[in-house]
Amino acid sequence: MRKFYLKRKGRGTYKSERPPIITLYNRTDKRVLTSVETNLSKTKIWKMISEVNSDDLIVNTDEYTIYENLESHPKVFKHLTVNHASKEYSNGISHVNNCECFHSIIKPHLRKHRGISRRNLHLYVSFYTFIYNYKSNWFSKLLSLILCNDT
Repeated sequence: MRKFYLKRKGRGTYKSERPPIITLYNRTDKRVLTSVETNLSKTKIWKMISEVNSDDLIVNTDEYTIYENLESHPKVFKHLTVNHASKEYSNGISHVNNCECFHSIIKPHLRKHRGISRRNLHLYVSFYTFIYNYKSNWFSKLLSLILCNDT
């Protein structure tokens, strides 16, 4: 029998039934790009940044080791960090509060579905990301996509 706890600290892992969710937040258009992963790696972060439709990115992260040397990525203009270990959460324009805010509002949304399988988590996260990105127009955008009527 597995033990489940209401609040578990630390980074989630696929094995611990808490797959990591990578979130990129665009401060210009206020949209997010998410990806549920089985594990975190520099390669996955680099690939996700490569998929962004913009160059000269200013990337803000914490000091987790998978973000090291992001400034050498061809699309990254500047990499700014905050050090959560020393209780630094903002350093001028450098912060990751938007991503943390997104995670704080997606958790209650996922919790109400009770017991989402880690194999299906990406579907729930993708759908919520879609709702978040299109705000009040999400339903009409969804209908438009279903009916193949590009608007």
